[in-house]
Amino acid sequence: MTAHEITSATLKAHLLSHGVNFSIDLFKAVQYEFYENQFVYDQTSKGTTNAHRIPQALLIDKDVVAAILRREESPWSLSIDDVGSIFLSNNGSLYHQ
Repeated sequence: MTAHEITSATLKAHLLSHGVNFSIDLFKAVQYEFYENQFVYDQTSKGTTNAHRIPQALLIDKDVVAAILRREESPWSLSIDDVGSIFLSNNGSLYHQ
């Protein structure tokens, strides 16, 4: 099953259970404001401190709001390009831009 073949509920469950891999400073340069929270569902993102800017959740595909838990071993990953677009990938395959 590819990332594009999963339902919104399954995507959210995957992101909550596996977390998302991303650079610890990924959101540092983001210019817009967001609610920062390192303790999502009583779980903290691995390796983060109050000095890191990590959003509580992201809106994905207009209908999925998922908590962001940083997990380096996750098959899901986030990246941001030079203009601030956020990309979600699963095992290297682009899922959402």
